[in-house]
Amino acid sequence: MIFADQDRYRQWRSDYFLKTNNFSHWLSPKAMDELYFIQDYLINLDKTLESIPDENYQQVGKILKADFTDMANQLEKSVVSYFEKGWSDLQVGSKKRPTTPNNSMRLKRYKTYNLWLRHVDISNYFYKKNTNSPRTDIKPVTYLYDIAPNGMKINMVKIKEVANLDNSGVEYELFYKENEFEKRDVRFGTCDLITGCIRFDQTDDDAKYLGVNYEALALLTAWIRENMEPDGNFIS
Repeated sequence: MIFADQDRYRQWRSDYFLKTNNFSHWLSPKAMDELYFIQDYLINLDKTLESIPDENYQQVGKILKADFTDMANQLEKSVVSYFEKGWSDLQVGSKKRPTTPNNSMRLKRYKTYNLWLRHVDISNYFYKKNTNSPRTDIKPVTYLYDIAPNGMKINMVKIKEVANLDNSGVEYELFYKENEFEKRDVRFGTCDLITGCIRFDQTDDDAKYLGVNYEALALLTAWIRENMEPDGNFIS
């Protein structure tokens, strides 16, 4: 509902800042820090929305829904934690930010949100009307594997969503292990869902030659083909 249209978003945003500034001076430092994190998020969001026409707000809202859900949950946890301690810690004072934020931690958290991770998807709604529904089923980590006759998972590929180098979208780090009992996953490269390219690392962390079972690669190429972005060209 926040993203029903541009006016609805602006009204909600205005109410949020008003209530935060007028009624949050008695909250705990943790709750206040959550409120200010949301404010910082909204400032970055405003820059993105400048390029989005009114009729595309709902589609962008679908992409960002998980962000707002997480921020709301984290804020609720901080408030509940405060009230569970009773009123003994209540301090009425300045409305200035009560704590010095750990900027590196805040940036690390921000980079887990769809506003950062799915910039390419959001950019599809820039400048002109676009009624196509965005994907909402992207998982940060995907596991592919076969099942051996004895029930063991084999040819295992772990696909981890990460921001690409220029932060224009996402790509996927690729990890492999022969079976579920191997001690660790070995990274062997990256891929994307726009060109479909698989880019292989030359060695693993121990400077050893990488070896990936062809059946594991078959699982990976099938996953890429199934999840390619519209108009992408599949390259194996």
